Amino acid sequence: MYEHFVKRGIDIFFSLIGLVIFSPVFVVLAVLIFIDDGRPIFFSQKRYGKNKRIFTIWKFRSMKNIAPANCATNALEKPDFWITSAGKWLRRTSLDELPQLWNIFVGDMSIVGPRPVILSEVNLILQRDLYDANRLRPGLTGWAQINGRDEVNDYEKARLDGEYAKSISILFDLKIFFLTIINVIFEKGVHEGKFDMHSQQFDMTQSSPLKVLFVANTGRFYHFEKKNMELLRNRGIEVHFAANFTATPLDNIHPEGIILHQLECTRQPFSFANIYAYKNLKKLITDEKFDMVHCHTPVGGVLARLASYNQRKLGMKVIYSAHGFHFYKGAPLKYWLLFYPVEWILSWITDVIITINKEDYRRAHKHFHAKELYYIPGIGIDIKEFGPKIIDITHKRQSLGVGPHDIMFLAVGELNSNKNHEILIKAISNIKNAHIKCFIAGRGELKSRLQQLIHEYHVEKSVFIMGV
Repeated sequence: MYEHFVKRGIDIFFSLIGLVIFSPVFVVLAVLIFIDDGRPIFFSQKRYGKNKRIFTIWKFRSMKNIAPANCATNALEKPDFWITSAGKWLRRTSLDELPQLWNIFVGDMSIVGPRPVILSEVNLILQRDLYDANRLRPGLTGWAQINGRDEVNDYEKARLDGEYAKSISILFDLKIFFLTIINVIFEKGVHEGKFDMHSQQFDMTQSSPLKVLFVANTGRFYHFEKKNMELLRNRGIEVHFAANFTATPLDNIHPEGIILHQLECTRQPFSFANIYAYKNLKKLITDEKFDMVHCHTPVGGVLARLASYNQRKLGMKVIYSAHGFHFYKGAPLKYWLLFYPVEWILSWITDVIITINKEDYRRAHKHFHAKELYYIPGIGIDIKEFGPKIIDITHKRQSLGVGPHDIMFLAVGELNSNKNHEILIKAISNIKNAHIKCFIAGRGELKSRLQQLIHEYHVEKSVFIMGV
């Protein structure tokens, strides 16, 4: 009742009153902006609204005309360079948001609700989906804004927006409105530019370097975590990696300063080898006194968290990246009986669980007990770097040699035996349809082999390897 009818009536009434009362303020601010940096006075931008419908939001312009478009301020390295002199005061007092009273009046926004997200902030939208927060009209202020504003990350913002969506009421809205006034007066949570959410977790000025251990049951995970390891090393952190390198010879791994430890574990949960691996891993963690352990794979995750039990009591942090739980919807009953209880128990001794799909995230959020839980789509790609783009599809197809009546396929993945590209090539040769165009995007050890197959099966005009 309140959400669907009363709340909208309140928005219309008070936004109209606000537009009338603040009209003299609009004029004064317009003059100040014009004197400081000329025209335009207003700034408009596309944002996600209710049910992810895109609308145009209005603000008083606070940034220079040459500032990057469609970029969140917290993504800028040096925001002060882009913000005008008047803009700094406008943003600090939130007066730049006043034109959004019009957005509220016409129904694009509400006085209270999740803040409207710019199109490039896809990660925050995905996180809000998990909490059913995207169904609401975005607000001039919101629960996340008064609980940190610029100082909370996307995951925490989405969680707070979800709390609001679940408990929306007139009393909750009044609480948020009055707390907003207090926050504006005392400028709480205002921070321009990139903000390091974890800057206080690791003291980089301490005399001895921090030590981090990565654990997996196979050495192949070195390639998966290589960039993260390099990032930590560049920050002066001592990085170790424990795994079974038998299947991945050390000659094929170039650690570049990473300290490797052979771990005689297997993928089989009940193998006796894992008992010895647990003992060796526990000794390693005890002797080295790591500051953090980040573990992967089911067996590696179990061994590392059990072996970290004592050191975690002394302050060491434990992170587990779940690359897809075995107990998914439709999984065999034996997987549920074996893996689910183990993960439930181990979640009590895990500081952070990272999931890569929504089903795992929802299940872990509802049933597990790790201190923190994150959802990173796919395998950890920063989707903020890949915002929506407008592409001329016809021109793009023509540039690739695809005609208007052709059927185009795209296969993305590493060029290895697991991806079955050979079967794809043979299937297309058997179809013998000149209108089929298949593009393989990827790189890997089988590139030469696949190019040879394309030639042997005479499908050069149908199958193309694009690389990455």
